[in-house]
Amino acid sequence: MNQKPESAIRRTRPAAWTRFARRRGAMAGAIMLLILAAAAFLTPLISPFSYDEVLWDRIGKSPDIASGHIMGTDFVGRDVFVRTMLGLAVSLVVGLSAASVSVLIGAAYGAIAGYTGGATEQIMMRVVDGLFAIPFMFVVILVMVVFGRNFFLLFVAIAAIQWLTMARITCAQTRILRQRGFIIAAELAGLHPALVILRHIAPNLGGLIVVYLTLTIPEIILIESFLSFLGMGVQEPLTSLGVLISDGAKEIYTAPWLLAAPVVTLTTCLISLNLIGDGLRSALDPKDASP
Repeated sequence: MNQKPESAIRRTRPAAWTRFARRRGAMAGAIMLLILAAAAFLTPLISPFSYDEVLWDRIGKSPDIASGHIMGTDFVGRDVFVRTMLGLAVSLVVGLSAASVSVLIGAAYGAIAGYTGGATEQIMMRVVDGLFAIPFMFVVILVMVVFGRNFFLLFVAIAAIQWLTMARITCAQTRILRQRGFIIAAELAGLHPALVILRHIAPNLGGLIVVYLTLTIPEIILIESFLSFLGMGVQEPLTSLGVLISDGAKEIYTAPWLLAAPVVTLTTCLISLNLIGDGLRSALDPKDASP
């Protein structure tokens, strides 16, 4: 009974990849993101300049390829390119980590609620509605006040809220799946509810989860950048794109390169992620067979 669906899944994966590869925008986004990620994680390791190194003789210098400062230096004498790449790496780590945790929590919570149904589903989803009513900034401020400013706690605060939408989506999708013949057959065969969710429902939610993950990462990166812009996120000497944008905005008239570097980097990263997400949505949607 399980062999046919598994073979169908194996046949679907190459088809989905082919549909994704045919979309020039999605492939362009994937290539741009790979280049950005490679630069973000490799630059701080191989650059002759450190992200926290103060060069007293090069304070506030404009971009100059000859000197090696291709994006200039800030008014503390630190290389802007290295700090921008480090900021991108931090933003990507926060975005991917928080998005992965929030999507997994939301998918598991929603699948359990949707499959169980009845009063249990109603109670679980009312909890979600109640948490939705709590302002996000209130949660972040509360976490920071109680536990202090911490990179890990920033990730926890973001993940603690972002799973709610995923829970609603997976709950609704699971309600539809539990009426399918293969789910009913598994129940009649005496399969434990937990195994039904793991073996039959979770694989059918895989495409939805992947697509939502790619769309959640840029949202969380924006949230992290906004919090860092307000001074509630990543703290010096570590940096993020939000911190760099905040610092650059203060010097927009005297040193515009300080703002341009992180803004262009953040914009390119978000565009790449959204192109990938849109491509995955189309590739994993069996109704969309357009090239």
